[in-house]
Amino acid sequence: MYYRFSLLLLAAVITACSSTGGEQLPAERYYYLNNTVDDNQAQRGLDKVPPMQLSLAHVPGYLKQNKLVMQRGNYELVYANYHLWSEVPAISLLQALLTDLNNLQSDYYITPLCQACKSIALSISRFHSSMDGEVVLSGSYQISDAEGQQQLQQAFSFSEDLSEGGYNEVVAKMRVLMGKLASHIQQTLAET
Repeated sequence: MYYRFSLLLLAAVITACSSTGGEQLPAERYYYLNNTVDDNQAQRGLDKVPPMQLSLAHVPGYLKQNKLVMQRGNYELVYANYHLWSEVPAISLLQALLTDLNNLQSDYYITPLCQACKSIALSISRFHSSMDGEVVLSGSYQISDAEGQQQLQQAFSFSEDLSEGGYNEVVAKMRVLMGKLASHIQQTLAET
C-alpha cells in the first residue's frame, strides 16, 4: 500500500513539473556575425600579391558552440537559451575578418589557405558581452614570414558600450569590434 501511494505521489510530482502551465517558450533567435557577402573578393585577390594566410590559433570553448554568451560578475559566463549563432562563431569570426581585411585594400590578399606565404595566427581570449553593458574583444595575433619564423606578436583589446541592450545590439557591436580588429591588423601590416 505504501509502495503504491509513493508511486502515485511521484507520478503527480513529475506531471506537475513537466507542465508549462499553458505558457509558450520563447522562440529561438539566430544571429549572423558575418552578414556581408562579397562575391568579388576572390577576383580581387587574384590581382593582389602576395597572399597571406589568416588562421585561428586559439579561441575559447564558448566560441566553439552556438549559444551567445554573456559575462555575469567577474568570473561567470552565462549561455543564452534562446539566442543562438547561425553558425559556430569561431568559423564566422574568421570569415568576417577575412572579408574586412580584404575590403581594406591591403597590400596582401588574405586567405584561409596558403602554402609558403606570410601568415597571421589569431588567438582570441575574450569575445562576448557583459551584464555591465559592454561588448569586449581581446587577444593577440602573430605575424610570421613564409618560413614560419615569427616576425611580430601584437596584443589587442577593444570594447564597445551598449546603449539599448538586447542581443541584436550585442551582435551589431561584436561586428563593429571585428572591424576595429581588421583595421588594427591592417595598420600593423602597413608598419612592418
